[in-house]
Amino acid sequence: MGKQNTHTHSRRKKAETLFTNQRFNEARNLFQQICKRDPDDAEAWVMLGKTNARLGKLHQTVECNQKAISLRPDYWEAHYNLGKALLDLGQLDEAEASYRKTVRLNPDWPQAINNLGNILQARNKHDEAMDCYSRALEIKPDYARAHINMGSMLYQLGRDHDAEISFKKALSINPALPGALKNLANMKLSQGKYADAMRYYQRLEYQHPGQVDIPVIKARILERQGQPDKAYDIIKPLIDRGKEDIKIARLFASICRQTGHRSEAIEMLRHVLSGDTEKINDDERATLHFKLGDLYDAEEKYDRAFEQYETANMLKHKVFDCDAFSATVDKLIETYTASFMKNLPHGSNDSERPVFIVGMPRSGTTLVEQILASHSGVYGAGELEDIRLAIADLSGMIESLSPYPDCLVDMTQGTCDQLAQTYLDHLQQISNDERYVINKMPGDFLHLGFISVLFPRARIIHCIRDPLDTCLSCYFSDFQSVHDYAHRLEDLGHYYKDYHRLMQHWHDVLDIPILNISYEALIADYEDVTRLMLGFLNLNWDEACLRFHENKRVINTLSYNQVRQPIYTRSIGRWKHYERYLEPLKSSLLDPRIE
Repeated sequence: MGKQNTHTHSRRKKAETLFTNQRFNEARNLFQQICKRDPDDAEAWVMLGKTNARLGKLHQTVECNQKAISLRPDYWEAHYNLGKALLDLGQLDEAEASYRKTVRLNPDWPQAINNLGNILQARNKHDEAMDCYSRALEIKPDYARAHINMGSMLYQLGRDHDAEISFKKALSINPALPGALKNLANMKLSQGKYADAMRYYQRLEYQHPGQVDIPVIKARILERQGQPDKAYDIIKPLIDRGKEDIKIARLFASICRQTGHRSEAIEMLRHVLSGDTEKINDDERATLHFKLGDLYDAEEKYDRAFEQYETANMLKHKVFDCDAFSATVDKLIETYTASFMKNLPHGSNDSERPVFIVGMPRSGTTLVEQILASHSGVYGAGELEDIRLAIADLSGMIESLSPYPDCLVDMTQGTCDQLAQTYLDHLQQISNDERYVINKMPGDFLHLGFISVLFPRARIIHCIRDPLDTCLSCYFSDFQSVHDYAHRLEDLGHYYKDYHRLMQHWHDVLDIPILNISYEALIADYEDVTRLMLGFLNLNWDEACLRFHENKRVINTLSYNQVRQPIYTRSIGRWKHYERYLEPLKSSLLDPRIE
């Protein structure tokens, strides 16, 4: 070996040792020197990329791996590392392409296949993602991370039982795996199985101290069970000791109105928000501003409240393409004509079990579901993703070259019946023997044409509320799922207009019955409106519907606290308190078709 090669080899070994010992800045300096001395050394570029990744320098990581690939196009590790960096940068298209290249070059590498599955899951390509996880586990059955990812996918699809099996398989491989324990705990919490949830949280805390705060979890469960006083008793000692972290602040803000400690909660939130900004990310900070806005609103300090809501939405704001959404609605209206639908295959089932509650978020959908689910003949399933997911997978399922809704022309009777039966089977799994099962997914207003094709005897309940109250309530809500339109008043107005015209279209062309329920009418005379809804479902009167607030069913939406209270009127005309701020909303709502 020549003197120069010996020197380079020695420097590389030293750089690799520094990397192994997590001395990344020193390792980076050495790898940079090696790459400068020999710019055709693909392996050195990959190692420099890895080091940059550990230092959070993702753009430099991308450049290093692209350099390595230019030197060795079949260098699968460089493609893999490039995919990881692109994924962390949120460039899903490019990341997917890199992982697909990796898998082509090294088809038996489970980590690459698993990561490709994660990207496909994020892009709602559920069948392909599931195939990736299955393939990764076929190659490496004890790949715990793939079991966790498969479980998360199954849980997203509403297959809780199968998800639990996957999480437990991961735990059988590694009993202390935090991802599996946390997923199981969170799933049990959302199911209202609080004892099981607590058991997994306690196990997580025992094996990974600091991952969860058990007293806060206990208090959170009590709050979800409608016991705010007991929840306060648990967190009060933590507050007295000056423990003002974000979890305690959020929980205190949720229970303070019922426990009479609103002013203390306001001070705590303000103190946490004024603290070390590096300890709280933007989403967490936004949540605290939303909570503070709610408390100021309750104290009728409307200017302060709006300032908090505005700050929260600025922190959460993502660009919403109003034109693209309008184009989506245009396409649905153009496609789902009365004549087109008559020529489509329709589900051959005669099931009346599916009931869909739709409308804008914050339009009373949770209240309507809670009232109806208090009837002995109705099961409230909450917000099921089944319809949206079925549509997302439809093109691939029927091997159509066209996206939805154009791909509907390729749908066969067999596919239609298969999709309908899959949905009905899911309803059977999650309910008992109730006559109806409600899917309260507000956004399914986009999919009523598809629903009517699958279930010719389904019923739709459409919740309507004053546009200004609806949009303002959305603006004031800390949505955890994707509602990008909700963070600018102008965007909310545009979204509402498109929602409204699409609902008008469905009323014109659908054969399945649609019942409009006005939130204001429900509040004004909820017994008469409840009788109207029960009549729509051909159900006998049940007094329990008037005591809906006593129903202990699990609710996982923002309205879970409101529907535990008897009917109240304070949300009607709420927009008037904020009228001075609403010109952008009013202008974007301005349309003679909006009443």
